[in-house]
Amino acid sequence: KKITVGKRWPLFIILLIAGLILYYNIDKPFWGHHDWNGVYWGQVAKNFAQNGPLATKFGMDLGGGNLNFHFTPFFALLWASFFKVFGVANWVSRFFAASFSLGAIFFFYKIVEKFFNQKTAIIASFFWIVTPMFIYFGKMPVHEIPLMFFVLGTFYFYLSNRYLLTAIFLVLAILTTWPGYFLIP
Repeated sequence: KKITVGKRWPLFIILLIAGLILYYNIDKPFWGHHDWNGVYWGQVAKNFAQNGPLATKFGMDLGGGNLNFHFTPFFALLWASFFKVFGVANWVSRFFAASFSLGAIFFFYKIVEKFFNQKTAIIASFFWIVTPMFIYFGKMPVHEIPLMFFVLGTFYFYLSNRYLLTAIFLVLAILTTWPGYFLIP
């Protein structure tokens, strides 16, 4: 099925606006509401990026031999990959989260478009990206941001009868954080 440029431009515009919203003040230091998450998990990601996961046997090192075992290391490893590519900085941490937020918007738009129509997808996506929750938390590096991307991707691929990608995104959701397990039932 051929997709024309006219069908793609609204999604592009939505992602562009969302990107501009999220990338504004992208280098903000980690002080503010729930910003301790960026510091806490950023330390784990930084240690993975600098030492590699094999040095701690995939244990999430907080420094000084303190390890976190409450989550799987996948989230911190994803974040560490951004540190490896771009360096360790606040803006990289927020860029990491913002990238997954934009991916979540993409899947949300496609799901709404599939079940309703393009106009509804545009309006729904616009209302999502202008909420204070998206504007503030959409660039906060926490487990829920990549989880939302993988959950929406799982639903999209399932609804599109692409079961291999459904399984891959489901496993990635589960590995990101424990609420990913809620997808199984």
